[in-house]
Amino acid sequence: MFHHMCQLRQTGVLTNQRPGPKTAIPPALEADIVEWVAAMQRAGVPVGPAQILMKGNEVLRAMTPRITRSISATPLTRGWYTRFMKCHHVLTDRLARSIAGVRNEVDEDAVSRLFYTLAKLVVEEKFGATRVFNMDETSFMPKTVSRKIIAVKGSVNVRKQQDKLNSHMTLVAAVSAGGGYIPPLLIVPGSRILIKDLHAISVDNTCLPGAPKGFSNTELFKKWRNIAAVEELT
Repeated sequence: MFHHMCQLRQTGVLTNQRPGPKTAIPPALEADIVEWVAAMQRAGVPVGPAQILMKGNEVLRAMTPRITRSISATPLTRGWYTRFMKCHHVLTDRLARSIAGVRNEVDEDAVSRLFYTLAKLVVEEKFGATRVFNMDETSFMPKTVSRKIIAVKGSVNVRKQQDKLNSHMTLVAAVSAGGGYIPPLLIVPGSRILIKDLHAISVDNTCLPGAPKGFSNTELFKKWRNIAAVEELT
């Protein structure tokens, strides 16, 4: 009480301090860590508890002068992280959903350019309904997982950029505006097709080629288109 009376007499205000022992990292620097967490989330690279603990230790090492016998270099532990989360209610635990880097980088100009290019070709080539196809290519990733991260409260969706894929397969389908369709194209990784994969196909006339990484490419697309044209003529 005497300390507060002296502070009030000297400054005219009372500063409320956090009860309990002094924190390892000053509140101002902890606030900077909170801003860093929010910035990483906005950049599409949200961080988890381990990354926050590592960042806290980086700050602590920068604060600590040269290590001597009297100055300990004890790193921050899980207990500091727990207290950090309790003090900063703006942060909460969330599950991050993966989003592919290509999808994450699509902008308005690219979408507009694609639309007007397609419209120009339809008019110039006089395409009818039977020659205009809606094609969709979807990749299936067997080992995609969500991981626990820390995000700012109130965030609707928290996404992280998708890591490099180890294996996947691609399904391509196309239907014309006139109602016709092309048999689907199922691309699997590798250069050899297993018999069990062929027997597992339940859709008639499905094309099942192999590609080094399981992605579609120009050569596969042309072969698939030619096969569809031959089947349509016959």
